[in-house]
Amino acid sequence: MTERMDVPRLRELIDGVLAGLYQRYGHRDLPELCERLRLPPPPREEGTPSISA
Repeated sequence: MTERMDVPRLRELIDGVLAGLYQRYGHRDLPELCERLRLPPPPREEGTPSISA
């Protein structure tokens, strides 16, 4: 027997996490955050100097 995923509850949980990240981190923090979360780095903003590690 398979269980159905509670999509509204999953969306609620994800929204809470994303809202917290959005409020806590700025664009300059994204490369480090993506690295910690093992995500690809974000694209550079036009006119923004590159950030060297």
